[in-house]
Order: sequence, then structure tokens, then C-alpha cells
Amino acid sequence: MADVTLLTTHDPRVIARFAGTTAWTIVGSPRTLTIDVDQAELDAAVSEYEANGFSLAYIQGASKHEIDSIAERVRQKYITVGDGQAMVYVDKGNEAADYKAAGYPAGSGSPPTLTNYPFIQAEVDATGKTNQVATDDILTERSNWVAKASSIEKERLGGKKAVDDAADVLAASDAREAAITALKAL
Repeated sequence: MADVTLLTTHDPRVIARFAGTTAWTIVGSPRTLTIDVDQAELDAAVSEYEANGFSLAYIQGASKHEIDSIAERVRQKYITVGDGQAMVYVDKGNEAADYKAAGYPAGSGSPPTLTNYPFIQAEVDATGKTNQVATDDILTERSNWVAKASSIEKERLGGKKAVDDAADVLAASDAREAAITALKAL
């Protein structure tokens, strides 16, 4: 007999199905189903588990959804959340790149304003920075974000591929757990 972790899950249907049975122990958060059985009993339990609607395909789908959710939570550690704010970040970064490519042109009027670059002007007005410093700061922030976001995306996509490539429920669960651990480390 050996302790074997069959699945780590948040799914209340899985937890409810196996809670209170003699061969199953449910511990921790996320819930881990651990059994202390011999191989034949383990094989029978896995067959029963899969026969009750928790097939490899089901586990893969749920795992990929959870990987996506965790990736989004990790992204939110580094950015302000919101569709409108995301649009501002994109537009502001593009505008800063255009302004720099144009050679940091001086504004017009008295005092000079950057009519064609409203996000740069907003940054200057809010922070008191010069046009060039504000622009360079925006581009640095964008560069830092792209580096972090691409790391998150690499772990998210790699984790989902590993889940898809899993040959069985145990491998899918292991792939999910590895992806989530990697994402949370970012």
C-alpha cells in the first residue's frame, strides 16, 4: 500500500463525490485526493473516477481553464485591471514610441503643449516631467511589462500544451500543478 495523489482540484463535485469514503482522504487547499491502496484498488478507483464523468478530457479542459485564470491573476500583480485601462496602456505606449521616433518634437503654443500626443501631455502635466523624460519612462514601463507578460504567456501556453499532451488523469494533474507553480513564481 502506498499513498498516491490522484488529483488536485477545486471542483466541488469531485470533492463531494469522494468525501467520507474509506479509501479517500481529502486535505488542504486546493483539495488533494489521496488514497492509500494497492495498485489493483488504485486502477479500479481511477476507472470509477473516469466512468463518473471525470475523464481525461474533462480534467484537461478544467486544468487549462484554471491555468488561464491563474495567468490572469499573475498579470494583475503588474498592471491596473480593466479593459479601458488596457487600451490606455496600448495607446500610451504606441504614442510614446511615435513621439520618440519623431525625435521628441517640441510642443506648440504658450505654454507649449503636445496636441498630437495627448498621453505624453497628460504624463507631463501629472508628473512635472519633461516631454522626453515622460516618454522614456513610458517606454521603459512598456518594455518591462512586455518582458513580464511574455514570461507569463510562455508558462501559460507551455502548461496548457503539457496538459493536452498528458496521457492520463495523473499526468494532466501533474502538468496543471507544474504550470500553476511556475506561473505563481513570476
